[in-house]
Amino acid sequence: MARTKPTHRRVEITVCGSGRFPFDMLRYDQCCPVHCCPVHGFGPGAMLGEEFRVVTLAMYGTDGTDEPSTERWQSFGWHVLTGAQLASYRSDPSIEAVANLRDLLGATACLGGK
Repeated sequence: MARTKPTHRRVEITVCGSGRFPFDMLRYDQCCPVHCCPVHGFGPGAMLGEEFRVVTLAMYGTDGTDEPSTERWQSFGWHVLTGAQLASYRSDPSIEAVANLRDLLGATACLGGK
């Protein structure tokens, strides 16, 4: 019987939040950072602050497993952007737009409902 190779698919997801970035989610969702706004907001020192950040990640799924673990992101106090939230950010990823996104989502959405 011939073995078939797994199909790898790259999907971009965007998450937002403040405080410590959940680096374990990079492993869990098999993804890596592509872009962070503000740009200086992705690094070991910056990840400890309370500054609101939007991070775009490249997620590499195999055979259809390309959905982010939304509830797990929320358990770390981070929010996966979807629909209008994502469209708003992608149309204008400036610092001002990030502030507007933070206001649109509200504190509870970007703090995992806590």
